[in-house]
Amino acid sequence: LQTLQKHKQLDEEEKNKIYANALHEVKRLDSIVSNILVARQIEGGDSIIQKEPIELHDFIQTKLDIFKHSIAKNHSIKANLTTIIAEVDKIAIDSILTNLVENSVKYSEPGTEIHVKLSQNNTAFVLRVSDNGSGISDQNKEHIFKKFYREQNDLTRTTKGTGLGLFIVKHLVNSHKG
Repeated sequence: LQTLQKHKQLDEEEKNKIYANALHEVKRLDSIVSNILVARQIEGGDSIIQKEPIELHDFIQTKLDIFKHSIAKNHSIKANLTTIIAEVDKIAIDSILTNLVENSVKYSEPGTEIHVKLSQNNTAFVLRVSDNGSGISDQNKEHIFKKFYREQNDLTRTTKGTGLGLFIVKHLVNSHKG
């Protein structure tokens, strides 16, 4: 934005690139602030869950259609969604799905597939997000749900993140008795 202020004679293409980058960073910072606020609510024991019956298939498909043009535009999302009506918190399910898909995007190669499956067993529904990324080492699997934890390797050092996503996912899944 300072470049725009200093250089009044930029052409439209250069201006649009700067605007797009600024907008991307604002969205990223908004997501970080939101995650920090949710993490604070979790730690404070504040109840943030308000359940209502929703059609999960439609809700998840709508979110995936948005992701195909935003956070996952460089990946292919394959969905296998069973029709299920469940009593859930929409904001929580949105956060769970967004965090899991964002992780798949961050830690798998562009152009690869991300699979989202919604199914039901005898007692609950199962939401599974999978990809072909490198995965998490066995010694770090017990730590990934800790607040601010990020596995230390070359990929995580070059990938933006706060280590709050899976901490939040775990709490939200637990609050749904998952």
